[in-house]
Amino acid sequence: MATQVSPSLEKKIAALVASGKFTDADDVLNQAVRLLESRESKLEWLRAAIAEPDAQPEFGGTAIFSAELMEKLDREAEEAFLRGEQPSFNDCPLFPEASL
Repeated sequence: MATQVSPSLEKKIAALVASGKFTDADDVLNQAVRLLESRESKLEWLRAAIAEPDAQPEFGGTAIFSAELMEKLDREAEEAFLRGEQPSFNDCPLFPEASL
């Protein structure tokens, strides 16, 4: 499948390949897709955990979540992703007692 990308994205991909971290553009795109899939999987886990807090005894039972809080969590997760941070589920700021 041939894919067309913007000139700015093409420059970013070329820079990543030139850095030696990736063998070619396919390698860059494969890694990007894997990261997006991983992010989506983690967001699904988070949404499920929020939807059923009683099923998460390590979180201390019921927590009250609002649409505003969910939007805030989504926004913070997106910002962290854009900064290149990898989420750590061993450190939960909402429930520090649950940290391993």
